[in-house]
Amino acid sequence: MTTSPHPWRVLREGSPAGGRPPGCVLAVDFGRSRSEAGFPELTVHLDPAYTVLETVPPALGVHDRRALSPETYTRGWAEALARRAEPVHAVLGYCMGAPLARAVAAGLAAHQASAPTVVLFDPELPGPETLLAQFAASVESLADELTGQEQEDALRHGREALDTRGPAALAAALADRYRDLALLAFTRAELGSELAAEAADRFDRYLAYLLAGAGTAASPSSPPHVAVTSATPGGAARYAERVRTFDVPRQDLLRHPGVGRALSELLRAPAQSPLPEKA
Repeated sequence: MTTSPHPWRVLREGSPAGGRPPGCVLAVDFGRSRSEAGFPELTVHLDPAYTVLETVPPALGVHDRRALSPETYTRGWAEALARRAEPVHAVLGYCMGAPLARAVAAGLAAHQASAPTVVLFDPELPGPETLLAQFAASVESLADELTGQEQEDALRHGREALDTRGPAALAAALADRYRDLALLAFTRAELGSELAAEAADRFDRYLAYLLAGAGTAASPSSPPHVAVTSATPGGAARYAERVRTFDVPRQDLLRHPGVGRALSELLRAPAQSPLPEKA
């Protein structure tokens, strides 16, 4: 059963006039943040004129057991791609989306005539410590409306949950505590409970997305892939067959024109276009 009526969004339609190549490019990401560039920025610099689709995670939070299974994500995306009846030429993954991108690519390789090229940007491997780090960053984003004691209590609660609970229970505890803090902070800022609920729902879904990625069964080196990294590369880049490093901040990696050019080279002729170790 497809978990979302819109499992991907079209970032760019291919251009027949530009010699549109067969197949499309699938980009796996949770979605845009306020500071980091995303795949919409990368497609501006991409050539040739592939159609680029970006995955839409299902609107499920950590209290829904379906949200903790990687198949919940990959199955819905695969079903939508099958209806499109167009092969996937490449699968891209960003940061914490790398494990799900690899899982999608592995599934496509088993059903297409040829395996897609896999390119991961600052790839990470999410785990329990990642959940706590994301919680800490989200609490910090509310700092203007929370007292120092409230922030300290929240982080102590997170550390205790990390030490005493399994990943699913940890995520549920962090999501619930953030929901309380968001309501408190947004009320103090006179922004209203609806906006607080939206922020809490997004954080809840993001924790579920991280848990699903952590639950993928494949080795982090499978399928073979290329890593494209910023000045602060993701911890999973070491599992790539080849690495291309750009001396730019992580938040700017996907908007850098050179990254678009490097990806374009891979898409045109990956076997004949080896990437140097450094940009």
